[in-house]
Amino acid sequence: MRRLNALLLPDSLILGILFFTYLATEAIALESIHGNQASFIISLSAIIVALMGWLLGRYLPLKTFLAAGLAVIGIGVMFWGEGILATGNLLMIGDTLL
Repeated sequence: MRRLNALLLPDSLILGILFFTYLATEAIALESIHGNQASFIISLSAIIVALMGWLLGRYLPLKTFLAAGLAVIGIGVMFWGEGILATGNLLMIGDTLL
């Protein structure tokens, strides 16, 4: 707590707003889709972070790209099974990207 100063306030405010937006979007999305769908979609954030690292020049093994492909196929099958793309699904995808 001794190291806190006014220079940290803008960054803290931005992170707080992003985290609030993340949680609020997730809560709204969970009102219209099942929890298992939401948890599968939100787990894609781990793959997205790895792929963002690749875009920034980090080395990624082939299995990471295979896992990303399987995850995208899994989401497609999950959405196709219901026949509709609910608003909650789109909110969770946005939440994952956030």
